[in-house]
Amino acid sequence: MKLIRRLLARFSRDRQAPAVMDDVQPAIGFQLGRWRFLARHARLHDPVCGRERPLTPRAARLLACLIEQPGIVLAPAELAAACGVDGAGHALTQAVSELRQALRDGCDDAPCYIQTVPKRGYRLAVPVTAVTASACPAIWLGGRWLLFGALLASFCVILAIAWPLRIVDAKVHRLQGLPNPRRIMVVFEPTKDESLNARLVGLGSLAAYTIAKYSPYEVVQSISERSRVSIRSARSLQLRVVQVGQVPYLHARLSHQLIEQVLLDKHYPLQLQAPAMTALAGDVLRALHQPVPEQLPGADIVDDLYASELFYQGYYQFFKADATSLREAVRLLEELRARYPTRPEVLALLATSMLVLGDLATDGEPPPKRAEVDAIMAVLAAQSASPRYQSLLVYEARALYALYRGQPQQGLALLEEVLRKRDSWRAQVIRGKLAELAGQLDIAADAYTRAWLLRPNSTTQVWIRQMAFKSDLATVAPGLVDQHLHDADVYVK
Repeated sequence: MKLIRRLLARFSRDRQAPAVMDDVQPAIGFQLGRWRFLARHARLHDPVCGRERPLTPRAARLLACLIEQPGIVLAPAELAAACGVDGAGHALTQAVSELRQALRDGCDDAPCYIQTVPKRGYRLAVPVTAVTASACPAIWLGGRWLLFGALLASFCVILAIAWPLRIVDAKVHRLQGLPNPRRIMVVFEPTKDESLNARLVGLGSLAAYTIAKYSPYEVVQSISERSRVSIRSARSLQLRVVQVGQVPYLHARLSHQLIEQVLLDKHYPLQLQAPAMTALAGDVLRALHQPVPEQLPGADIVDDLYASELFYQGYYQFFKADATSLREAVRLLEELRARYPTRPEVLALLATSMLVLGDLATDGEPPPKRAEVDAIMAVLAAQSASPRYQSLLVYEARALYALYRGQPQQGLALLEEVLRKRDSWRAQVIRGKLAELAGQLDIAADAYTRAWLLRPNSTTQVWIRQMAFKSDLATVAPGLVDQHLHDADVYVK
């Protein structure tokens, strides 16, 4: 920081002085990777395509501190003091995450600019070079018109030569930043009515499940529009609730981001009935040019509105995945279990909620007892002849139960069945725990990282750290230690 301030002060004095050039030009910025950091203006500039990205004062101070000592590991306390934040909390990790997102600029193949050194701190992982005024033709260098004319003529010659190359480089940059054509973002627009939100998430999750099962696409679910900034997808399915008279409807809009074309725009009655569920699933597959199977998910749902409401309210609370929501999920699913005591998907969701809640509960209420889970799993095992027993929820519950019983190989075999059909963040967390239990730390690191990529949310880290047994992320997956996402909750099903 002091070095950069001195350089900037010298640059300011040089502009006010007579046009006498020093042998060494003052630095006006610092080049790191594709970015040129203009400390005086607190912004990043890409000289190839002309793109600029402003930085918050906190992120600019952090980058300036790292540039002062490139390649040197700086302790969190030193960086926190330079940023003006509290080093004891999460403010520094938030600042690092914010700066990384700015430097990455949405490019999946961007280099690692800031490296985390476990238990020591952070360091700048790319070379840094000072950019002087003579290297930048856009900076006014003196007060003499002759010098200015010579520089302007030189700039025109260089521009005539370099402009075609600039166009090519800009095209390459845009190609590198293209959205993922194999990914579909399902974006929920929640309302203030939790009951309508449960139906919205229920139907939306069914659509996501259908896409993941019957198409080659990876599906990311989000309850925040802002997360689309960091998660690039070529197609987007937006779901929201609209009122038609006094009746709520689900408005589904599937669009292709690359060609700016709407593939599906339709309304469905927001009642959890089989016709609406199968209609949505079939329409989405047809819009994606995928074959529609004879029997879609939802066709075998019991036409019991109250039971459906209970199930999707419980699933919605399970979907949110924090301790308070899981406790509410257990309450709702227990009521549903009283009506349908042997339904495999109800028992599986209830058992999974109870097992995870036992590890995450922090509100003082006693967690469910293992004996209750054992009894539920015994009833579930007796339903193996039911076609519903092949549900992915059932496979996840059985794999998680194997983890709690210390049977990693059996659990991994069950998870293979899940992952062959659908890659979910919950399955990856369970896979990581089972691999860690078996001493396969490299597989555990891969699974935990995949879980985070599928659902970059703070609750994901809580599951990884606390579920079944405590995991030390600094040892198993140090790259996840400082990963935080505070402006968007993202989920993958």
